Amino acid sequence: MHKFYTRLYGCLYNRKYIPVWFFSPFRKSLRIIASHHLPKFLENAPLPKAECHCDDVIVSLTTFPARINDVWMTISCLLRQTYTPEKIILWLSKEQFHTKNDIPTSLIKLESDIFEIRFVDGDIRSHKKYIYAFSEFPEKLVITVDDDIIYSPYLIESLVKEHRKYPEDVLCCYAKKIKRTMDGQLLPYNTWSTLDDICDTDVFFGSGGGTLFQPKKMYKDVLNTELSKKLTPLADDIWLNAMCRLAGLNIRLITKNLYLFFDQNEGISLSKQNVGMQKNDIQLNNIMDYYINSIGVNPFEK
Repeated sequence: MHKFYTRLYGCLYNRKYIPVWFFSPFRKSLRIIASHHLPKFLENAPLPKAECHCDDVIVSLTTFPARINDVWMTISCLLRQTYTPEKIILWLSKEQFHTKNDIPTSLIKLESDIFEIRFVDGDIRSHKKYIYAFSEFPEKLVITVDDDIIYSPYLIESLVKEHRKYPEDVLCCYAKKIKRTMDGQLLPYNTWSTLDDICDTDVFFGSGGGTLFQPKKMYKDVLNTELSKKLTPLADDIWLNAMCRLAGLNIRLITKNLYLFFDQNEGISLSKQNVGMQKNDIQLNNIMDYYINSIGVNPFEK
């Protein structure tokens, strides 16, 4: 069932010839319908047999208290992939979740040889999504995902197959197009549009849409927690895009029909908070100023 919903939702993102506003009410309605039907399906339907097991793939994500009761749905659809990963790891801050007694049974019962819940000291917010997986599995392929998305069963398969074609690239399923003034200056983040052309060179990926990284190829500062907290405390996407661009990595957008956002808790996402308060522009300027001053390079220069 979640295959049907994700495919239909993906079709509603085809805006090549139709204005974006036209599809918005249809996507909203589909999210509401899916939010009623999918939980029962994910809870009761048996796990299908995977076509392939990928020993070199780690799926990594995090969550916080406002979403802990819903994240089991994301985990469930990640366990229903046609290509299963070696591990799916949910990183939780001990400051927010002291023990497993603070975690709903809907999540606990999904633990297995593949899915693990790990507690970490401190709280680096959305940066938990990638930093521990990059540190522990530098030789693996790490796919980052968000905690409020229903993913297509073909997500991992699509990313792995594209990786075989383009083994040097960072691969993403969702991206924005970086927009600039005539003289090359960045325009405000909230003017950037969803990217439709997979060949565009000004790709800014969203790490939560399903993004495949090779940690060992990232720029050397990628695990510098203090620096990422200082420059981009609320925006792991900005930090990771900068680390890719500083390392000279090509970012490639693949097919987008791979996810569907939950209808729950839409008002509390970090991405909405960042855009609404213009925090992304501040953090983009932070990271550009730092690297221009320290190494003479603007990571977001065209």
